Amino acid sequence: MQPYTGVAKRVVPARAEENEIYIAYANRVGVEGEFDYCGLSCVTGPDGIDIARAGLTEEMIFAELSKEALTRVRSTLSHLNDRRSDLYA
Repeated sequence: MQPYTGVAKRVVPARAEENEIYIAYANRVGVEGEFDYCGLSCVTGPDGIDIARAGLTEEMIFAELSKEALTRVRSTLSHLNDRRSDLYA
């Protein structure tokens, strides 16, 4: 909700990229009681780039997910392979 649009704009894409996954994020729109919901629902790719993004109004979004794109991103990003699980296992 307002003023926390950073969750939809920054946190969701960051989580998608750092985990190398697709994320579908749905948020409400409009005012209910004391809360002003900001919308900005999205589908973000494993590279952290929006595939589909709603605005501040009620709308429906669509996205096509690709296993090939997922595989390509996972082959180019290496941070998950660089983990030192022996330090926390």
